[in-house]
Amino acid sequence: MQRQLNKCFKPGWRLFTWIFLVAYVLPLSACGIKKESVQSFRTLDEIKTNGTIKVGVYADNIVMQNFDKDVATNIAKELGVELKTVPLSVNERISALENGEVDLVVANLTVTDERKEKVDFCESYAYSTTMIMTPESAPLTSEEDVNRAKIGVVTNTSTVTTLKDCFPNATLRKYSSYDELYNALKTGSVNAVSTDATLLTWWM
Repeated sequence: MQRQLNKCFKPGWRLFTWIFLVAYVLPLSACGIKKESVQSFRTLDEIKTNGTIKVGVYADNIVMQNFDKDVATNIAKELGVELKTVPLSVNERISALENGEVDLVVANLTVTDERKEKVDFCESYAYSTTMIMTPESAPLTSEEDVNRAKIGVVTNTSTVTTLKDCFPNATLRKYSSYDELYNALKTGSVNAVSTDATLLTWWM
């Protein structure tokens, strides 16, 4: 597996961008449509007749939430219906589709084989990279450092799989939200945190 390590320096933080040139340049799905085996979803004709589309967006990632809303707004405009956004946590994105709470999810949802078993993905609208952020005062400067580190991640995200594959000896501490992840790094509960580039560059 090829990897490229970029270092970006800003006051207080050190950011390592692991750009996975083969499998881990991750496509983010524009929408997850429920599979036909689940009976509670609305068809496109029903959405148009009702005049409203319910789209799930991130509840705790303000960077992606604004981007997601722009994408959702364009979808609603193309369909000629009113947009209703439903804030969702990371762990609610798939279940909200399964229980019919939303018609679509536009919430930084990475396409994975496991998720394809539950939902259908439309064509990807963006690509992201997985990053590792450390305090400037305690950097991780090598793969060996990363493998010895305690790294914070958000549960049920593709980052968990990425780190397990690439740094199998690292200790992963899982958090339920991005706010908790950020606080873990600030308080020193972990040596580093890892998630998508879009969010970590905002935190800097």
